[in-house]
Amino acid sequence: MPPTRRARAHPATGPYADGWLSRRHRCVAADEASSGGGGTPPTTALPDDVLFGIFSRVSGAADVLRCAATCRRWGRVVATRAAAICRTLPPPPPPARYLPHLALGFFHHQTKDGAGRCVRGSPRLRFVATASASRLLGGGTRLLALFDEAARPVASRNGRVVLELRRASVGLTFSVWNPMTGDVSVLPTLSGKDSPGDYGCAILTGDDLDNVSTSPEFFRLLLVYNRRGSTVLRRYSSETRRWGPEGEMPGGAGISSRTLRQLGPAVVHRGVAYWHTRDAALGVRVDGAPEAAPVDVCSLPYKMVPCRLDEHVLAVSADGTTLRFVRVGISTGKRCLAVSFLTSQLLGPDHVSTTGGMWDDTIDEHILLHEIKATATTTYKLLWFGEKSGTLIFAVGEDASSTSGDVFAFNLAARSLEKLADGMSYGACRNLCGYEMDRAALLAWLALR
Repeated sequence: MPPTRRARAHPATGPYADGWLSRRHRCVAADEASSGGGGTPPTTALPDDVLFGIFSRVSGAADVLRCAATCRRWGRVVATRAAAICRTLPPPPPPARYLPHLALGFFHHQTKDGAGRCVRGSPRLRFVATASASRLLGGGTRLLALFDEAARPVASRNGRVVLELRRASVGLTFSVWNPMTGDVSVLPTLSGKDSPGDYGCAILTGDDLDNVSTSPEFFRLLLVYNRRGSTVLRRYSSETRRWGPEGEMPGGAGISSRTLRQLGPAVVHRGVAYWHTRDAALGVRVDGAPEAAPVDVCSLPYKMVPCRLDEHVLAVSADGTTLRFVRVGISTGKRCLAVSFLTSQLLGPDHVSTTGGMWDDTIDEHILLHEIKATATTTYKLLWFGEKSGTLIFAVGEDASSTSGDVFAFNLAARSLEKLADGMSYGACRNLCGYEMDRAALLAWLALR
């Protein structure tokens, strides 16, 4: 089976040689080399392991960053061991649990431009950065050619991007990539009878599951697809480096191929991955043994009238306690776009399990986006919600005949709206994944500033 490919460490650049953090490490190394000689203060003579033990026992991220600001060496220790330090830190308290700086932009697989013409002579896997991310990445928004131009983003969460590398008669191959560190895992090809048709994909990392490996490289990949008239589930675990067995949906439940083609990004709440469908949220629990088939499935029906898949997404509340239903519409009398956040209390016999429940469709937030003028014919498509940053990415077209739209990012915590792209084809929007770096990458970046 293909092994996990790791970015090579270099003495001058640290462990992020092929990731977006590498440039910062080179700058720090250069600063240290140009700082000259001199005496070594007693505190800087402590071994790196001792410093790491100290930084892992402070009360919060703010104290870790104060330590990192003490000197270049302490900043380097914090940056290179950010993943291990983050696992020991408590989550930020609500309402500050959303971290807007985690959202960097979106990946998309572009085959046609806004006029419907095929794109030629340039890589099809592209990255569009937010303004703050452009500063983080040193002004560069172009993705390094780490993958062939056929790579298509199909899922992203917690600093990872899932790419469909190859889809042909030989089978289907996925790659899980951390752009900040350069870590790449190429999964075994699903070929022959194992190759799925239309599918939905979700990725879970160590932050999502309890009692699992604490390795920063840990992840699980979940697929849902149809097989011989029934819907099945299958997952890959980085622990075993292999695909588990297929498991059929309990009770004969199934999803149409058309719905599978339109499934949006999944959100994760209490170890359960949720996809939104027209009538309900489909939840699958995947925190059992790696070799077991995922068979704990629930369907949470919506109380409201069924709506189109691209007019709503699922989200997680800022404190991480509840699922949320996000929808967009035209504000009556205001001639602008409005975003509504509805809280789900997961009403049912057991809130913690996925045995059942319903949505409580009480609107707890209704936000008017006065910057986006809208009429009755304006089209809109919700594309992605970042669970860690609280960022909603959506596209807005002029009328029902529009084949393209402007792409915006709205951050719930900062109440900020930013246009990311003009006239992006809706075909490219269907192959769009927003991207958030994880807390470890954010801590490493802040430590090296």
